[in-house]
Amino acid sequence: ANTSIIDEDYASLLGNIKLTDGAIKVTDKTAQQGEIEWIIPEVEAAPGEKVTMNVIVKGDALAVSGFEGGISYDNAGNKIAYSALTSGDAYGAETVVNGLDKLAFATPSGFNKVAADGSTIFTIEFTVAADCAEGTYPVKWATSSIIDEDYNSLLNNVKLTNGAIKVTKNE
Repeated sequence: ANTSIIDEDYASLLGNIKLTDGAIKVTDKTAQQGEIEWIIPEVEAAPGEKVTMNVIVKGDALAVSGFEGGISYDNAGNKIAYSALTSGDAYGAETVVNGLDKLAFATPSGFNKVAADGSTIFTIEFTVAADCAEGTYPVKWATSSIIDEDYNSLLNNVKLTNGAIKVTKNE
């Protein structure tokens, strides 16, 4: 290419400088390997009780940076009510709650974090009405997006396991 390099007096410096072509190498970022499981547990409650569900991570072979999604549940004909959701320690992230069906979190740095095996993502509390019929009421993952720091989807690497509230009367 035609190149001109001059000093402050407009004198050419090309005789004093060796120009060498270079290159920029662009490579695909390798997607993460490994699998983990996010588990909504199965818990038991009697009519009239509050129930707590610690949603946990099983395994530590995958780093996550963010989540958007929700939880759906069978309310037993309005006899089981969602009470609260609190953030856990798994990713060091504060969960944003706009209703149980609209949840989100991101790691504080925005970078990937590997959660410890058995750590809590978040805790959900439900209240079971005193006149709730016995039965098993599903608590399920709703449409979700789980990503790494490069915005790659991790849904093929994170098994989402549904849980339930099993209501039994105390005898």
